[in-house]
Amino acid sequence: MIKKALLILAYPFILLYLVISFPFKIAYIIFKDKKENPTKKKKEKIVDDVNFLYVGQLLFANYKNEFTEFYNLYLTDKKQLNTKYKLNLKDNNADFNPIEILQIFGDLKQKIGVIDWKGEENINEIEDLIKSQIDKEIVWTNTISLRNSIEESKQNDGKFIIKLFQEIDKDLQRINYRLLFFEMGGDAYVYIPTKTNTFDRVLENAPNDFQSADEL
Repeated sequence: MIKKALLILAYPFILLYLVISFPFKIAYIIFKDKKENPTKKKKEKIVDDVNFLYVGQLLFANYKNEFTEFYNLYLTDKKQLNTKYKLNLKDNNADFNPIEILQIFGDLKQKIGVIDWKGEENINEIEDLIKSQIDKEIVWTNTISLRNSIEESKQNDGKFIIKLFQEIDKDLQRINYRLLFFEMGGDAYVYIPTKTNTFDRVLENAPNDFQSADEL
């Protein structure tokens, strides 16, 4: 009887404890789950071991020997790399990771385009860069249709540029080319037009570091 009375008296305090402690228990469970089960992206990064030298040789096949020298200097002699290419790399190299070195080389050879997340600064600048890289006639059916369907003043909203990349990619597929995007972790789009077989091989070897227009 006394035990039952004590339980009745203690009940409000037990209830209050449960209410207060509940959020902390949930937070602990979530934290524990994340710690034991990292997201898919983090898991992939842990085991990611990309041969960026090989990937760069695929992307810059016309400059294969020069890129090989460039990348090996990055790995072994950054001082000489700085001097020869007039770059701003520190000797300890903490500044740049391998995919950024690929972008730097692509920029030096004017093979890579960079577009702000809002869109183009100059109309047709994406097509102009692509035409400078591809020695084939390109019929811009999907691209022109999209551009004509939206007023120029509404093409810098951050949404149009994604649709534009996707339509350009469709037009390129007709001549066996694709747009390949560098996953740089920033707001800008860094891209390069590649042959379809190169596109496939790069994504096969470095799926976490590159993506297609459909994945934007």
